[in-house]
Amino acid sequence: MSGDSKFPARLALATVLLTVVAVLATFAQPNISYAPAWPATALGLALMWRHGARYWPALFIANLVNAFAGGVDTLPLALGSTSTELGIALLALFLVRRFRVRPALSDINQLTTFTLIAAVASAPTIVIFPLVVVPVFGYGIRESILHGFYYWMSSFFSLMIFTPIVAAVPSLRELHPRRVLRLAILLGATAFAGAVIVLSARTGGEQLLFLLLPFVVATSVAAGVGGASAAAFIVVTTMILSDRAIELSPTAMQVRLMLAATMIVTAYLLGALWSDRSRIRKELEHRARHDALTGLANRFEFEQCLEKSLHDASPSQNALLYLDLDQFKLLNDTCGHMAGDDVLRELGVSLHRVLPENALLARLGGDEFGCIIHECSEETASDIATALLEVIRDFRYVSGELHFALGVSIGITWFEPRSGDTVDSVLGRADVACYAAKEGGRNRMHVYHPADKAMLRRHREIHEASQLQAALDAGRFELHAQRICAINVPGSEFGEDEHFYEVLLRLKEEDGHLPASEFLPVAQRYGMIHLIDRWVLEHAAGYLGAHPDSSLSLSVNISGATLDTPGIVEMIATLPLRYGFASNRLCLEVTESVAIDNLTRAVAGMQQLRDQGFAIALDDFGSGVASFGYLRELPVSLVKLDGRFVRDIGHDPAAELVIDSLVRVAALRGIRCVAEWVEEAHALERLRELGVHYAQGYFLHRPQPLETLCIPAAVSA
Repeated sequence: MSGDSKFPARLALATVLLTVVAVLATFAQPNISYAPAWPATALGLALMWRHGARYWPALFIANLVNAFAGGVDTLPLALGSTSTELGIALLALFLVRRFRVRPALSDINQLTTFTLIAAVASAPTIVIFPLVVVPVFGYGIRESILHGFYYWMSSFFSLMIFTPIVAAVPSLRELHPRRVLRLAILLGATAFAGAVIVLSARTGGEQLLFLLLPFVVATSVAAGVGGASAAAFIVVTTMILSDRAIELSPTAMQVRLMLAATMIVTAYLLGALWSDRSRIRKELEHRARHDALTGLANRFEFEQCLEKSLHDASPSQNALLYLDLDQFKLLNDTCGHMAGDDVLRELGVSLHRVLPENALLARLGGDEFGCIIHECSEETASDIATALLEVIRDFRYVSGELHFALGVSIGITWFEPRSGDTVDSVLGRADVACYAAKEGGRNRMHVYHPADKAMLRRHREIHEASQLQAALDAGRFELHAQRICAINVPGSEFGEDEHFYEVLLRLKEEDGHLPASEFLPVAQRYGMIHLIDRWVLEHAAGYLGAHPDSSLSLSVNISGATLDTPGIVEMIATLPLRYGFASNRLCLEVTESVAIDNLTRAVAGMQQLRDQGFAIALDDFGSGVASFGYLRELPVSLVKLDGRFVRDIGHDPAAELVIDSLVRVAALRGIRCVAEWVEEAHALERLRELGVHYAQGYFLHRPQPLETLCIPAAVSA
């Protein structure tokens, strides 16, 4: 109600201001039969656009007063002129709302639409003006149409010039203070140039109006459409004041108005491009730093803030809280991901509500949140964690007849600027503390202590080992294969047309496949590696047996622990007979360190398998200190060069020397070489020049599931 009671006063003020502007603009312009610029209607449109059509009486009264002040001596003619201007403004208002044009005109599409609307809204004057002029003033048809066209141009350019001045200038408030200062300097320079043109008008200076273009362009680029609007006002003022000093025909006036309008439209286009670019940049920056689901900061922004805090000059103590929701997976699996998303959104709002102003809350991923609290004592951090616990404990999600409650495990750690901490170390401590809270019974908080780390690592590894056993029992392991390509082999032990692949183990997870490097170390420590190796051997042998007529050979990695297992050699020796394939189609890879550490047992077992017809490969050749000396002791047919040397080819001359030496030593023993980690074309060519026989890497073939290999049948002689 208080807003409505003030409207009459605001309407009266708007009426006075529009009337003053209209009258001053009319008297300021050259003394010809019409005004080349008509600001009242354009400004009235901007007023109604921003504040509503109820301000139309202000525009009507302003134009009516101006009509009489401008020399119209009959009420019907004054009312006709006034109604025409009001009609233009209302039609334009209807169209901008119909096509959802925003007053800021912040992109090219908006500006283009507004330009078309200004042209269409002004178009009726081409017809209306001749209908009035012919009977009232006795002009001829041709002259009346020409005046109608002038009237349309005047209305169109006035809308284009003056409406954005009021409609778009508020966007200047969003500018950074430095940009505001730059804009003020540029506008001052533009005004100074305009003053020079006005003062020199009588001596031909009016022809210099085009010199304002560079200033207008610079202002538009500096401040977008708002800057272009301010520059447009200076251009029009300069043109009107300079034109008063000289006698101009209507045609000359229209030419100058078109020049001014061209400059201003150019400015608006550049301003819209700048505004569009600025808007897109801000939007992309916001998306890069915020979680799309909750609107909170994302992990990137969280880590950036943590990094900044670690290098802050103030020596204050800060707290980091790591939150992991309990029972969220149950809700997600039961009600679906959309319900889970709703819960995360609602929780984000609720958690943010209880945090102090000096805290940053972020969604780190999934159902995990992080919170940084600056200048925080241990007592304060504990109180905040308690408040967060209570918020989540009190939270309920209802889906039909199902009611879900959640819990949260919170890990707390502290960090100080310039203490030597890193982002990873702080997050690692908080993660350990959070895991300890879960181990302690969930739905609680735990403050990090140094003793937590070793204990939790053991707990986590035991858990992972049990998960590996479960994966083995459930058949969640999968074999992939990567081709080993002959690049320098006129005749291969595996056959010239052989399809030779290394078997790679993967663990199937919900969101993809886990590489062996992620879980085999745990399997090694907890005595499960021999079970996994046996599984791989059995399934690789089964695949070879299923393709007895193909040219396929497989290479399988064997760990040192498996080689030491009693009966493993005998078990491997039975595979060809049990599955029905030639033993030379299976290559067994042993790492160099394993072979050398267990030389006596390794040689005996490897020799026995070699005698059975299996191929033996020495993996990571060159990584050990005894590579050259022990090579003659090992019954291998292939050596796989350490990929670290292959990766550095072309970047480190020493890498090429090492590879060259390894290839030469292997050649003396009649052993061929395989280069791993081949990722680039130039590396492949250089390896060929160095005499390497086989190559393997993502450049040649990306690993794929073993079952998807398309292997042609072997061709009989």
